[in-house]
Formats: sequence, structure tokens, C-alpha cells
Amino acid sequence: MPNESSKAAIGRQTQLPFRRALEISLKSLKIRFWRSMITAAGIFLGIAFLTVVLTQSLLQWPIPEKVDPGLVRVSGQVNGPGDYDVWTPASIEEGIRAGIPREVLERVAFDGKFNLRDIVQGQVNAHRAERKLRLLKREWQALSKIKDGLAFFASVASDAEIKVRDALKQGVPEFTARNLARVADVRKDLEKRLEIEGPNSESKEVRALKAELDFYMAAALDSKIKWSDARKYGVPRKRKLRRVTANSTFKGSDLAEVIRQQADWVNPLFASAALDQDISIRDALRNGVPETVAKRLAGQGNTFKPSALNDLVKTYPDEIKKWERRAKRNSIFKTVPQTAIAAIAKSHARTLNEILADAKQLAKEADKSNLMIVNKDRKIKVDFARHGEKAGEIKLADGDSIYVPDRNSRYRMIWLVVMSLLVCTVGITNSMLMSVTERFKEIGTMKCLGALDKFIVELFMLESGMMGGAASILGWLTGFLLMLIVAVSTTGWDVIGNLEFRAVLITFVEAVFVGMLLTIIATIAPAKRAADMPPAMALRSEI
Repeated sequence: MPNESSKAAIGRQTQLPFRRALEISLKSLKIRFWRSMITAAGIFLGIAFLTVVLTQSLLQWPIPEKVDPGLVRVSGQVNGPGDYDVWTPASIEEGIRAGIPREVLERVAFDGKFNLRDIVQGQVNAHRAERKLRLLKREWQALSKIKDGLAFFASVASDAEIKVRDALKQGVPEFTARNLARVADVRKDLEKRLEIEGPNSESKEVRALKAELDFYMAAALDSKIKWSDARKYGVPRKRKLRRVTANSTFKGSDLAEVIRQQADWVNPLFASAALDQDISIRDALRNGVPETVAKRLAGQGNTFKPSALNDLVKTYPDEIKKWERRAKRNSIFKTVPQTAIAAIAKSHARTLNEILADAKQLAKEADKSNLMIVNKDRKIKVDFARHGEKAGEIKLADGDSIYVPDRNSRYRMIWLVVMSLLVCTVGITNSMLMSVTERFKEIGTMKCLGALDKFIVELFMLESGMMGGAASILGWLTGFLLMLIVAVSTTGWDVIGNLEFRAVLITFVEAVFVGMLLTIIATIAPAKRAADMPPAMALRSEI
């Protein structure tokens, strides 16, 4: 062991500059790269887990829920979760003084008082009815252009009797409509003949009728086929072209067969209706169906049945009348000025304590120090544990969501973080002790060359500090992004609105500081052991 005089001599030696210590530390990390990576991995995982917890605390603000006008929503650890009135009833006289028209108050008042919620909901319903009415009229304007054709081809799918006149109006080629009517006429004669002669009859007349049937069906498909071609199909010479009028009818199934074989003349939407096939949203939009209607019918898919569209179209006149009545009924609430509503809302707003009393108070598991009130334009934390009942005197606003978290989950998370960081610290200490053991001769050589104890400690602190800093930054980045991805995938992009740049920056500083601090603390014992080692003992060591 060095005596007092030798220590004094060492103390007079020249201290190596910090830059030199930094160079040696960087070379040491490079030489022992994989061991350094293992040490850094422990720091990385610990800080990543810490960051997940910190980021989760930033994202713990619930997304404002859609609450009906005049209500607040209470959820979480309360005995009676649900929606509650945010305003107390007001007298009619107060309403008149605030500027609310008397006819409005007379409609909503009961026993001399009224609830502002009824007026606000009336205004919302009025605007909703007007928006719905505008949408319905816009959709009906587009649908009215295709409704007749859609109804006609939907009847084709149901095998209805179709008049030639109606078919021509809907764009069916004249040669197709007239020849299909002839097909229907021949089929009737054939059915009568088979009733007389039997279903298996192959008489001359039956064969002639079947030949006519084939000819007229072919002529319905091809405009180039004329009556002069009838002989090619086996139609007897004495037969004459059957007479067809505008009132002649044919089967919808025959027209569907024509469309199935040759649909180039018909609108794809109408063709799908005639064949009772699904149509894609894209094809529907191309053929005059409003996008809102097509997506509504398709639901979660990409196709829908034209028959469903036909059924929907039939309801539009009644739907428009219904929403016109609603808009008219609620239009009176639009006469109430917003200043009057704001005045009553301010004077009759209920407090958090009153709402929690309605909700039958907090549950035993409630975290009383972390109640959250969120709305579109505000976020408020309430701490009953610190401020008592006074914390609940805050006035609530229309649409507030009150969330009461579970304290047990918070304690569990703190316990997990502490344990993970403790394991991380033990791992770093063990790794640095291993590094000291491997470098006994190196340390002894440096000491023989005049390195001071302070310089040895400085080397190990620099190594651990660089590893801790780099691993902490990467750990924070990984933990933050991981938590963000999980939150977005489960809750949606709205959760990003809960993040504030300042709060995120604070979590970054906290995570990096904790990582560096734990690394330095874990390195103190190994560094002290290296510094206290006598040079002669270090040089004699065999690893």
C-alpha cells in the first residue's frame, strides 16, 4: 500500500487534460463495443419503459366525448356513472330578463321554471333538422333523375309483366322490346298447345312454335336479324310476323336474359338492378347516385344492391316532409339570442361537487388526486386529496366529460417503473464491475505511468456517461413512438391533440436525466474500486 510520502509525490504529478480522458474513453468503448452495447441495452430498456409510462401520463387525458347538449358525462371510478344536467332550473322571470322570448319559455316551462337544456337542445335539433333537410333535398334532386329507370329495371328483376310502351320510355331498343313481346305471345300459344297435346308432344305445330320462339329471342338480341331470316330457324313459310302494339307485354325475365347477354345499351346501375347483382360505389357514382347515399347503402363494404337503393328512393318524399315538420317545430328556438343563453348558463351552472353527489360519490378505488375534466376547449385537473371539498367548487360547462381514474393502476405502474429502474441499475453496476476486472492490467499500467485516482474515476464516469446518454435518448425515442403508435391504433388520431410540445420536452429531459443519473450512480462503486487498486496488485492480476 502506498505510504503518505508516496501519495504526496503522486499528488504533485501533472493532471492529464479532460480531452485526453475523453479520447481514452472513446477508444475503450470502441474496443469493447459489444460489451458496451450490452450495458447500454439495459439502460435503453429501462428508459424506454419509463418513457412509456411518462407518455401514457400525457395521453391519459380522455378524448372529449360527444355529450348531448345541456349534459355532462361522468365516467370511471364513480358509483353512478352517466350523464347529468349541467344547469339548475331557472324561473321564467329570469329567462325574460336575460332576453329569452316569452313564447319560447312558455313552450319549455313547467311549474313556473324551465331548464336551459331544453332550449339548447331545441337549437341543436333545429340546426340538425335544417342540415338533414338540405342533404335530403340535394340527394333527392340527383335521385329523381334515375328513380323511374331504377324502378323499371327493379321490376325486371322481379319478373313483372312489362309493356312495350314502358320499355321504350326507359331506353330499351325497339327491336328488343317488340321481339320480346312476340316471344311472350308465342310462349302463350305453345303452353296452350302443350296443354292439349301433352308436355312431351313433338307435333308439327309444337315444333313450329318452338322455332318461332328461338327466332324471336334471337331477333331480340340482334337488330340485324329480320323476318326474312325466320326460315333459317325452322319457322314455316306460312307463318307471318306477329303483330305487336304499345300495350303488348313481355316477361321481365326475358329482358333480364337479353341484358345478361348484351348489356352495352343499358346503364350499369340499371343492368345491376335488372339482374339483381351488387354494384360498386364507384360505378354507382358514375351513374348518378350521390356519394352519401352509395356509402350509406354499402356500409362497411364497397358494394350494395340496387334493389335496396330503389326501396330507399321510395322513402324520400315522406322523409323530406318529416324533416320539414321537425325544422318548423324547432325553428322557434333559433330566436333565442346566445347572450341570453350564456347569461343563464353562467348563473345556473352546477359545480363538480353537485354532479359527483348525483353520481353517488367516488368509488373506493378512485384516484382523488387526479380527476380530469375535458371539453373541446379546456382541460382541468382536480385534486381532492390536496384541496378537499374546495377542489370540487369548480363550475362545469355544457359538454364536459369528467373522468375519475383508478388509483391502483397508478400505484402498480409506479411499482413497475421503480423495479425496472432498480434492475437496470444493478445490471449497469455488474457490467461496469466486469469491465474493471477485465482491465486490471490496463489500470495498473496507467497508474504506473502516473495516472491519478481522479483520472481513473474520470475515465469510467465518461464511459458510463456516454453510454447512458446515448441509450437514454434512444430509449426515450423508442418508448415515446411505441406508446404513440399503440394509442393511435386503439383510440385514433384524436389522441394526438392531448400532447403538448412543452410536456413532451419535459418527459424527454426527465428520461435522459434519470438515465444519466442511474448510470453515474451505478458506476460509482466500480470506478472507486478501480481507483483504489494498487498498481503492483493490478499488474499481478490474471483474468
